[in-house]
Amino acid sequence: MNTYEFTCPDCRSAIPVTDPMREATLANGCPICGRSVTGEHFAVRRRCERRSLDGGFDISNG
Repeated sequence: MNTYEFTCPDCRSAIPVTDPMREATLANGCPICGRSVTGEHFAVRRRCERRSLDGGFDISNG
């Protein structure tokens, strides 16, 4: 699952969001001020690539 950095173009709030939160924000607007947003307001922070042997996740940037 990806983690994104959402930055509102209106209130300038910066919030980390996951895939489901990103979809909800695209559908409903900024969770702080309610302004409509587009995909360009999200930057990928990190992505879970695979499970490690101990059951956790290996995290890689990019």
